[in-house]
Amino acid sequence: MKHSHQSTHPTNIKPIRGNGLAISFQTPPHIKEFQSRIEENSNLTSSITTKLPTKRSPSFILCNIPISTKEAEIQEALETQLNLSSPLNLRFKFKGNSTETTNWVFEASAPTLNTIHQVKKIQMGWSMYRISEFFHFKKCNFCQAFGHTTKDCHRQIPSCSKCADHHLSSDCHSPSFCCINCLVSNIFSGSEYPTFHSAKDRSCPFFQAAIDRTSCIKRLLIMCVQ
Repeated sequence: MKHSHQSTHPTNIKPIRGNGLAISFQTPPHIKEFQSRIEENSNLTSSITTKLPTKRSPSFILCNIPISTKEAEIQEALETQLNLSSPLNLRFKFKGNSTETTNWVFEASAPTLNTIHQVKKIQMGWSMYRISEFFHFKKCNFCQAFGHTTKDCHRQIPSCSKCADHHLSSDCHSPSFCCINCLVSNIFSGSEYPTFHSAKDRSCPFFQAAIDRTSCIKRLLIMCVQ
């Protein structure tokens, strides 16, 4: 299929199950234009169907909850403090900053997420726990790089998320911050990113780039060959 406009060219194409292709574009309007061109070609419409991926609801994370805490306790606190009418769907949970804590990830509607942005903390018992939006991307807690998880990391020496030194983040006692990702980029790529923040800081250019990549679903088209 030929395109008359360079701007509508796909930015990425990868095969998927069911004899299909997942095609990425720069913007949603480019998807519509691409779909229109397929629909205008009778030879293509007889053998190709297109659809947009299912939109996933936002997620939020409740951080470092004691492992002894039951889901019912969390749901009660969320319903009361976020003014919810029913329990939220638990997506998954994983280890917190210590072996004694767990991070809980829930599905939320856009209005609920807006409330979470305002409250920022949830009280349970006598303690306050951080609550924030959760982004579905991979980040390694060993080397701090994005794109893979700790269990898939091939590095032999850790990098601290706080000070960028070569020790585990849990062992850090440094009073200052330095982002290992920005630091390495500045040294080896000649960039000039600010480094006085942790690798987990959401204002970090690398963190923001990972968030941007998660929004690519808005620019994705599923094409199935019949």
